[in-house]
Amino acid sequence: MRLRELREIKDVTQQEVADAIGVYRELYVRYENGTRKPPYPNIIKLADYYGVSTDYLFGREMSIENCVPRTKEKQDFIDLIENLPDSTVNQLLKIARDVLRMQEQQTEQNSHQ
Repeated sequence: MRLRELREIKDVTQQEVADAIGVYRELYVRYENGTRKPPYPNIIKLADYYGVSTDYLFGREMSIENCVPRTKEKQDFIDLIENLPDSTVNQLLKIARDVLRMQEQQTEQNSHQ
């Protein structure tokens, strides 16, 4: 399992992960070093915590491209958007694209100075 890799990418401690999935740190350490296999409910909790698929967690999916762990802020934003009407989501999408375009223009201008 890719637990250590994901934990290091997310920059959290073993204790933080253990707390998030509701186990003792010692048990999580065993999951991470492979001396104990987590039960199915904890596999789901781990995949959700890291924002990856269970296939990626087990090494069956090679690319993390679609499995990049999200920051709490990004996940909160996604959760918020899921509760908005489509018309509002479309407005937010337009704003986000405009902001991205402005950032790209600013970066380009700075690189020419």
